[in-house]
Amino acid sequence: MEHKTNLIILASTNEESDMAFYKTVIRPNSLLFTKAVVLMFSNPEQLFDFLDAMHDDFNFTLLIHPGVRTMTKGDDGAEMIKAIEHHPVYKNMVFDFVSREGSPGKKFEGRELHHANSMPDKDFELNSIPSNNLGLVRGNLQTTSQMAQVTDFAILTALYEHEFAVFEDECKIVKTNQGVNAHTAHFKNNVALPNGEDYRSTFFVIHQERMGLVDAAIHATEVLTRIKPRFLIMPGVCGGKIGKVKQYDVIVPTEVHDYATGKFKNGKLESLEYTSSTDKKLIAHLQRNKTEIIANMQKLINKSRKDLLKEFDIHFDQFACGPWVVKTTGMLDKMSSSNTSLAEEDYNQIPVENIDKNIIGLEMESYSILRANEILKKQSEYSLVVKSVMDFTNENKSDGKFGEIKSSAAYVSALCVRAMMPFLIDFK
Repeated sequence: MEHKTNLIILASTNEESDMAFYKTVIRPNSLLFTKAVVLMFSNPEQLFDFLDAMHDDFNFTLLIHPGVRTMTKGDDGAEMIKAIEHHPVYKNMVFDFVSREGSPGKKFEGRELHHANSMPDKDFELNSIPSNNLGLVRGNLQTTSQMAQVTDFAILTALYEHEFAVFEDECKIVKTNQGVNAHTAHFKNNVALPNGEDYRSTFFVIHQERMGLVDAAIHATEVLTRIKPRFLIMPGVCGGKIGKVKQYDVIVPTEVHDYATGKFKNGKLESLEYTSSTDKKLIAHLQRNKTEIIANMQKLINKSRKDLLKEFDIHFDQFACGPWVVKTTGMLDKMSSSNTSLAEEDYNQIPVENIDKNIIGLEMESYSILRANEILKKQSEYSLVVKSVMDFTNENKSDGKFGEIKSSAAYVSALCVRAMMPFLIDFK
């Protein structure tokens, strides 16, 4: 039997014209009922009573009829939003609106206003409406199987400041008990993208306790075993190789080299050259859609920050990952090449060896993210690192006088993740 969506519609019955909406939705031979179980309530209290009786594994989409054709001219919708947002338990629900005044791209109170007359038709896309899981809405712990059904994305940041803060600015975020520093989130305002559908359902955002490989491994393991997202994504900031990348470019590592695990002998690191890789088919899928992802970023970016994407590019190449913030001219060059512009004496003082010529970025967490996935992953679960270049790992490295360089790089990285989401959803 084909799985049906639980579709809840909240629509007032105060006026005769309200009933016309009900007749539109449930008219005879409506094809909506072939793909949805439709539940209709006339006020929020009825909906809350119904949800109180349901278990945490109940999944549903919610549409609200704002009554823009009635005498209240949308006041019904505004009152229903107020009732939901002030409810102690159900304030975290995500929803859209539906009306006979709706049309593609039309908004009401910042949310999509779907066309009611199209709902009974076969072409009405239920998956375009944001979905809810009752356990997530309530902030309750769920079983592994339940989580796997509803979580496309878990986003893990190395830092609270700058990196996690971007998602606080762009999303409605609620603390949960799904793990240490775990929150559910959905974007406050959805945007009509040139390529694909802006992601509209709930996802997870988590920040590490401390930056670095160790905390990255701990948090990634907890996310993969408790939340079990289809995609574990780490945005953030990194250092880049001069001449290969520009400031604020994004690097998606195809392979990450752990350059520091090994021996420290005679003042030199002798690396064991451990590596971990991103799924090759996933990388190829993103590479094919790079132009479209950048176009989505240009649509999503705050107009006051549009210069961050001037001459912007996304690079798919290799990272070095280790336990230190690097502020040493020539270190990244030496990792990736035996030939540098450094004097021989300065070159010999750098305590690393040549590792791989394709290394173009360096940071402190990515190896743990990809390695945890290699060990713990199940079929169709992926880890991805998406970091923006904030500096070039030399003595000129700076966060900016007020942290603006790091915050700008963190913003571009998060923007890229959001722009990628439609393409990740489509990845098979």
